[in-house]
Amino acid sequence: DGTNQVCRGSGPGDNLNSYFTVVSVSSLEQCKVACVESSSCTGIEYHESGRCEIWTRPEGIGTALTGMTGYTCLAYAPRDPVLFRPVSGDGTNQVCRGSGPGDNL
Repeated sequence: DGTNQVCRGSGPGDNLNSYFTVVSVSSLEQCKVACVESSSCTGIEYHESGRCEIWTRPEGIGTALTGMTGYTCLAYAPRDPVLFRPVSGDGTNQVCRGSGPGDNL
């Protein structure tokens, strides 16, 4: 679940400032939103103080160090199929519509 972990690149000492942008937020959820709003986000490192690193390293977050109290490291994969959920049932043999069956604008 990423708790008590800090993000790193290809190894434990790989933490270049060029890998991320720091923003101030008031919650882990706000840090996640900041990531989603960034077109190049590959993950986040959040500290309970409100420090949020938006990781943009092209190769993504390679590893995380554990035992770091108050930190959370999460990879972001917008192309991961888990991010898509069916609207009704299992989603098969269905079409998407707006407010009714004839609304396909």
